[in-house]
Amino acid sequence: MNTTIKTVVFWLVIVICAFLLWQVVRNGDQGTKTASISYSDFLSRVESGSVAKVTVSRSEIVWYVS
Repeated sequence: MNTTIKTVVFWLVIVICAFLLWQVVRNGDQGTKTASISYSDFLSRVESGSVAKVTVSRSEIVWYVS
């Protein structure tokens, strides 16, 4: 096999791997998208009884609708 062809194939593989890695990093946390609401909206939902459970961790509050 010609040396030029080997070099081109090598760099093509490097570029494709870099692109795939970039796609994984860019799309890595899209499965955890959540909706944000205001505090007053959250309180009104609590007062109306539509919040069944609230979980508070360090910087995240997760609430479940009843």
